[in-house]
Amino acid sequence: MTLRTLIIFLLFGTAASLPAADPESTVRLLERAQSLASSKRFDEAARIYIDLLHAQPASREPMLGLARIRLWQGRYREARQLFEGLLARNRNDADAAEGAATAAYWSGDFRTAQREFREIVKAHPGRKNVRRSLDELRSASASIESIDVGLIDDDQPFHAARSEARASMFTDPLTRWDVSVGAYGLNSDIGGHHGVPFAIAGNETVIPSKRLTATLSLGAIRTPNGRTRPIGGASGRIRFARNDSVTAAFARREILSNATQLYPFVDIASIRWLHTTPWLASIGTEHDRFSDRNSANAADGYILAPAVRRKGWTLWAGASALFRDTTESRFYVNGITATRDPSGGFFRYSYRGAYDPYWTPHDLLEGRVILALEHRIGSTTTMKIQGDGGRARDRAVMFWPDTGPTSFPREIGQSPFDRTYRPWRLRFTSTTALAKGITLDLSVEHSVTTFYRANSFHAALARRR
Repeated sequence: MTLRTLIIFLLFGTAASLPAADPESTVRLLERAQSLASSKRFDEAARIYIDLLHAQPASREPMLGLARIRLWQGRYREARQLFEGLLARNRNDADAAEGAATAAYWSGDFRTAQREFREIVKAHPGRKNVRRSLDELRSASASIESIDVGLIDDDQPFHAARSEARASMFTDPLTRWDVSVGAYGLNSDIGGHHGVPFAIAGNETVIPSKRLTATLSLGAIRTPNGRTRPIGGASGRIRFARNDSVTAAFARREILSNATQLYPFVDIASIRWLHTTPWLASIGTEHDRFSDRNSANAADGYILAPAVRRKGWTLWAGASALFRDTTESRFYVNGITATRDPSGGFFRYSYRGAYDPYWTPHDLLEGRVILALEHRIGSTTTMKIQGDGGRARDRAVMFWPDTGPTSFPREIGQSPFDRTYRPWRLRFTSTTALAKGITLDLSVEHSVTTFYRANSFHAALARRR
């Protein structure tokens, strides 16, 4: 008796300790369990199968039914053990072999799943679901080439374009290698016009036994001041439930999205929980350490759920929240206007400030309501329009004095004050399958806060083969 068979034997008891079941009653119970399972009443169906196994530990049909229930419930490890228990009794049980391979597939162990599906096809070439799963695995591990272009135009004024070409390949179904090359084109009144090339290499490896996905990337970017800087990061994502995962990450990123002649970097340590189906949600926190020794802490979260589904249309509704605080401000005066008072005795001053070289909010709290309308057109196109808006407050900086005897203030001071405003954003996205293995993603966005307005465009063309 194998170890797995012994475990199942001890779990469900012995046939000698329980009365034999009536064959007609068993058939009716099996039909009842199958009906409950087809209605997704999995717990009720599982109880029937378990009761049958208590009475008949050696019975194949209840164990096969229970294994499938656990598979559909996302309890992949338990399902695979049950399928393997059936295989221990009969190595030619094609249903059990397919179930065990599917449990490996759905749990993310693509390497094991691919090997076992291939063995099933050799022994049972007529099983369509197995062939379909093999085709899906081949597609999931196909090489990918993509071209990505993004544009941003804001009121700093600042204009930037980012282009990137990426190639990805799999050395096995669980190991992917990426290589990216690209460049920024930056243009602002303060910083001038510059090209900023970069290159990044990365790896993603899935370790199913640990439910872990590990990523590592390393690259370099050459900033307009002629210096080459390292960029990249590392992360680990653990899936602790079928649709839930936690990711811990560290990354070094460039900051090029400001009208400035300085080009800082930021080291980001973060942790985030993500839920994916059927509703979307995320909660995360991060600590940022900037290259000028400044630092910031942030936390955010959102939830988005399908409120209405009808004939290819889905209305999503949800909310988001954000907190962010920076140790030191980088908000400075970059313009002063002096106007002589009609009395002629003094000047009135107005100040223009800007974040230089990056955004440094103090005690920012923000809440937004999110609405999105998604439409699927056949199997080739998905379009979504999303709007979000709400209320925010922070501690902003004001400059003084308001008036003075000269056309330029003799001394400029600054003081914090509490401020509230209403941020909002509107975004359109679409994904279209242009041909077999070729997809085009597009997005357009307009965003507004109390101090910043921006328009952005993004396009990505990918080919999988």
